[in-house]
Amino acid sequence: EVAARIHSPYVVRTYDHGLMDDGTPYIVMERLVGCPLDPRLTSHGPFDLDQVLAIARQIGSVLDEAHAAGVVHRDIKPQNVFVLEDMGETFVKVLDWGSAKRPIRLGDEHTNPRLVLGSPAYFSPEVLLDPGRVDARTDLWALSMTLYKCLTGKLPYRGRELGDICGAILDGDLTAPRQHRPELPVSIDAWFAAAFHHDPGRRPASGMELGRSLERAARSPARYRALRRRRIVLSLAAAMPVTA
Repeated sequence: EVAARIHSPYVVRTYDHGLMDDGTPYIVMERLVGCPLDPRLTSHGPFDLDQVLAIARQIGSVLDEAHAAGVVHRDIKPQNVFVLEDMGETFVKVLDWGSAKRPIRLGDEHTNPRLVLGSPAYFSPEVLLDPGRVDARTDLWALSMTLYKCLTGKLPYRGRELGDICGAILDGDLTAPRQHRPELPVSIDAWFAAAFHHDPGRRPASGMELGRSLERAARSPARYRALRRRRIVLSLAAAMPVTA
């Protein structure tokens, strides 16, 4: 019911749901052809920067629509983002709205504010310290984590066990993306440092802002100069005669 209220091309369409005559619940959804991000990363490796920008825009727009309706997904991660095949470009669907609900209120007698739902490795520092602080920024932090993994194939906070990863998040022990992919522009390191700032007010405030700021970082003048130099070198190489 939550997913059906979000009218976005990046959410799986729900056509019908209800109970059969014998009381068995059913749900009719669109059939997707492709795979989630995690197996896609395993089989093909990290995405290129332009593909990550497309994923950021698409998931960001879904989250903005959900947040406008007062709904927090609470479990954004690569396993819950499905990459469609044969679309001609990177196109994703956000799955698994089973944990989604309106933000937890500490005084809600029907909800345990300490109940942890979602994947702790993708939790922001404030949610690790206080699960009752789940709000729209929780999804945006998890989206930044997901984008980092799309770009590098790794999590931004290292640890062999879940507790180690959560400790690194709380300590702010962030591994810069360029340690995994040195060819990325320096501005991408700066963008992720801001996206994972311990002060929620210093992070992108919406999915749209997140996507646009990441695109500005990716289209930095330094990257343009590097691409231009590469094009010049390739064109000169193509024009030079082949010699022994």
